[in-house]
Amino acid sequence: MKVLYPIKLCMLMFFALCTLTTYAQTGSISGKIVDESKLPIPGATVQVEGTQKITVTDNDGNYKITGLTSGTYTISAKFLGYTVTKLTATVGAGNVVLNFNLKPESQNLDELIVVGYGTQTKREVTGSIARVAGDKLTALPTPSFEASLQGRAAGVQVTQGSGLAGSGSVDQG
Repeated sequence: MKVLYPIKLCMLMFFALCTLTTYAQTGSISGKIVDESKLPIPGATVQVEGTQKITVTDNDGNYKITGLTSGTYTISAKFLGYTVTKLTATVGAGNVVLNFNLKPESQNLDELIVVGYGTQTKREVTGSIARVAGDKLTALPTPSFEASLQGRAAGVQVTQGSGLAGSGSVDQG
């Protein structure tokens, strides 16, 4: 029986060494996203297609995705107002640099209007909409923002909540 222990120990060491070499090597993809005039685009989304790996660019347009196993990936970069750009990269054990140059999208966005607790497109709004420019609000010295709206937008009536100085206004429009 004592003869089998050295053989078992040798077999165990052999399998342990074999499993150490079979671990998959991981790499990363990094780069920069710029627009057509070579200015960085902060807040652009970079995603590895077919995986949950996603990141957002920093203020300088830089990004980095880590933990990718060796292989070929399709990387997409997108930002509002720009066309989605897809590039392929082959990842090994090191870092792959992949820069994107986003082109502006030719379609214009529909104008959105914020109403209460949501948004609507301009053509869906059936009520009255008034716009007051910022320079009109600051032209006269008033005690509050609400008071400066008085008389500038149709249907807006602002009254004082109480007779105390500095009390809040009530919008009745």
